[in-house]
Amino acid sequence: MLEPKDFEQISGIIEKTFHPIEYRLKCVEEELGGVRKELDGVKGEVNGVKQELNDVRSEVGGVNQELNDVRSEVGGINQELNDIKRSVAGVEKIVKDVQLTLENETNRNIQIIAEGHLDLSRKLDEAVKIDNEKEILKLRVNRLESELEKTKSRLSEIA
Repeated sequence: MLEPKDFEQISGIIEKTFHPIEYRLKCVEEELGGVRKELDGVKGEVNGVKQELNDVRSEVGGVNQELNDVRSEVGGINQELNDIKRSVAGVEKIVKDVQLTLENETNRNIQIIAEGHLDLSRKLDEAVKIDNEKEILKLRVNRLESELEKTKSRLSEIA
């Protein structure tokens, strides 16, 4: 059996063996304490980053909403521009039709009417010319009648 001396020796051996392990455990515990503090700091920073990320997500959501609003407005403006383009195309067609009507019909009709007026002007000139000739003839007839009267009167005096 073991004697108390043996127990003391065993106890000394165990103490010598476990003392460095105990010292190492204390060192590990201290390092773990430091690591825990650092982890708590990292957790705080991660939480801060998470909060900032959530803020960024909110801002991106707001920007996306604004972008969708702008897209919607641009879509409305594009629709209005398309309507204006259609209206302008319609006006251009009407103007082209009016232009063709002016060139093909109205201008020709004006030319025909102008030619007709030239004929009327010529006819008027001819009518005036005939009237002038009539007047001259009337004057000549009056003069001849007057001379005939004078001749008759002289003849009656001579005869």
